[in-house]
Amino acid sequence: MAALALLLAAGGVSLSAATDKMDINHASLAELERLPGMTPVWAQRIIHFRPYKTKLELLQQGVLPAKLYSEIRDSIVVHRSQH
Repeated sequence: MAALALLLAAGGVSLSAATDKMDINHASLAELERLPGMTPVWAQRIIHFRPYKTKLELLQQGVLPAKLYSEIRDSIVVHRSQH
């Protein structure tokens, strides 16, 4: 594990940055737009239909098309609000 951390640090990437995923319940419009294949319109739809319990709701609720969801699913997570 230490060797991996050294390797990542040498490449300018931290271990936490390599495993970070974007929380679609809290990400800003600009952050969502950085996801692969994302457009401002699709990012705004994600925000409009919040909150989500699971990322699969993006498909089940018709928020995103299947092709776009398949591009971003490994880059996103859903964290529930602590209300």
